[in-house]
Amino acid sequence: MSTIQNSGGHLTYPNLPIFYAGLNTTQSLTTSYVEQANVYNQVAINRGSHYNVTTGRFTAPCAGIYEFGIASVGGQQTDTYRWRFYKNGVYMGYEYRVRTAGLDHYAPTNAEYVIQISLAADDYVSVYALSDAGNNAYGDATSIYYSYFRGRLIG
Repeated sequence: MSTIQNSGGHLTYPNLPIFYAGLNTTQSLTTSYVEQANVYNQVAINRGSHYNVTTGRFTAPCAGIYEFGIASVGGQQTDTYRWRFYKNGVYMGYEYRVRTAGLDHYAPTNAEYVIQISLAADDYVSVYALSDAGNNAYGDATSIYYSYFRGRLIG
């Protein structure tokens, strides 16, 4: 029995898995989707330690519906940046795009892309990314709130 369920099988909310991990450096991207480019290394919250800062993967401790969010800012070149959610290494069809126009990486609205998906125990979710022109995406050493990956069990 999972530690987030009591003996009756009910969820115990103080133990629900939740994580928030930011990126404090530039994301090195290529023109191919790469998982390792998106290891969010600055963990602010990681209840249950289900987010792995080495692999950048969240592993579900139990079956349920999970919510994940990602935010990022493009680089300072004119480009399209793409982030995708993968489940167990397989693309799920969800893509977050940021288009930039030259030196202003703030030109697009800084937004969050959110999905809800069903996971079985031990399924994992990770983020892959690329840039159409192979440019790096923005990261900020002083704030992990520009580029992040977050998730939580919602039911």
